[in-house]
Amino acid sequence: MKQIFTLIFVLFSLSLLQAQGLSISPKSEFVPLDGTNEVIAHIKVTNSSGVDMGVTWVRTEENMPTTPEQWQSQICDNLHCFSKTKSTYTFTAPADSTIDFSVHLTPPGELGNQPNPIVHIKMFPTDDESKAVNGTYVFGNPVAIPSIKEEHIRILPNPASTYFRVENGTQVEHIEMFNILGVKVLETNGMNNHYVDISSLKHGLYFVRFVGRDSKILTTQRLQKN
Repeated sequence: MKQIFTLIFVLFSLSLLQAQGLSISPKSEFVPLDGTNEVIAHIKVTNSSGVDMGVTWVRTEENMPTTPEQWQSQICDNLHCFSKTKSTYTFTAPADSTIDFSVHLTPPGELGNQPNPIVHIKMFPTDDESKAVNGTYVFGNPVAIPSIKEEHIRILPNPASTYFRVENGTQVEHIEMFNILGVKVLETNGMNNHYVDISSLKHGLYFVRFVGRDSKILTTQRLQKN
């Protein structure tokens, strides 16, 4: 009986390690369209479970323009690129390994005023989809997100989970935060060493705009919310 319980415990432990050991980075990213015929989001998928893991990825799309031609995305790993028609694939992630992936978008023309194309990647242990990790990659014109300037203002900590504070922000009057779709999700008064509560925001990439007197934009910086 003791041997049976030991075996069950070992199997449960291996299953738990496998479920907890899969991660994807970055989980979200805004990729500016640069006028070329291919733009790329780079991804790292890590298996830190200590055992080899069968992993399945699934690709879905949103807002793919159809004019002047159909926009298309595809997934590549460190060995080859998959067909644009392939939306799912299963592979083996060796124990304690990191595999490079990339999401490629081939725009046949300008985006114009059309919504930003979005590619979602879901990765999960092949035998347990409930343990999925997800990545969201938004492709759009650079003007869709406030411009980013180099300034001495700093966000600490970054990444952040519940709050951040502003360093060297003596000229900051108020702060605006945007998600990767360019939607304003938070606005607050700002001051040097001021703490901003972000605990209610979802995990992902945000853009923090610092505004000074006369509504002058001082700088816009990236913030990763964990």
